[in-house]
Amino acid sequence: DHCPYNDTVRRNVVVLLTHDVGVTEIALSPDFDNPPDRYNTGRAVTITATVENFGYNQESNVPVRCEILDKTADPDTLVYHNIQTIVTLDWRGNTLDNSYTAEVTFPVWTVPSTNWFTITCKTELAGDMCPDDDFEVLNPGAIDEGKTGPKAYFLEVTNAINEGEARLRFAVLHSDWVKISVFDINGRYVASVQNNPMEPGYYTRTWNGKDDSGRKCSAGIYIVRMEAEGFTASKKAVILN
Repeated sequence: DHCPYNDTVRRNVVVLLTHDVGVTEIALSPDFDNPPDRYNTGRAVTITATVENFGYNQESNVPVRCEILDKTADPDTLVYHNIQTIVTLDWRGNTLDNSYTAEVTFPVWTVPSTNWFTITCKTELAGDMCPDDDFEVLNPGAIDEGKTGPKAYFLEVTNAINEGEARLRFAVLHSDWVKISVFDINGRYVASVQNNPMEPGYYTRTWNGKDDSGRKCSAGIYIVRMEAEGFTASKKAVILN
């Protein structure tokens, strides 16, 4: 063969799991009283979670849980808990007009103090095949980034790579070796985003949707995992095209 460069044709395909739903976004209303992330004590806050069906089956009666922890207390104290149910959640390949996403609104939470809180919304579908993408976490009322350092490790990742990259935001609590890696839905290593010592503070990074060799990854769900001493967190990134 005198021209091996045209010997191979590649095509990306999306392989959906049988049952897989997850929270893709948490929205708070009203906006923060003191941006970027502080509410005044006594503020009534409405929490809305966006849930998406990543699988290829319609799902029914999907429980969605919202929990708020007071992270200033020792140990962490549960201050809010509620479960709502999505009656029907279609899948993206259905030709009907039913949506494969749903917004779930929880009863109002009143901010009790100036402590630091974490809001976690997660789906609890029986038989879910990818629990790593079930939840999202927010950290309101915790910190004023311009004045104080982080009070805990955290990792936040934009859900979908629409512009060719995923944006990561994370906090490092102590001087520590921090490792952030990307894996596919089957747990296979894809790429490294961060792997070196870091000082305490807030950081942003991006993943360009490519593996370590520079090849563009196929559409699908990927898991971004952050590891530091005594801390591990996983978030999902979804490549749409």
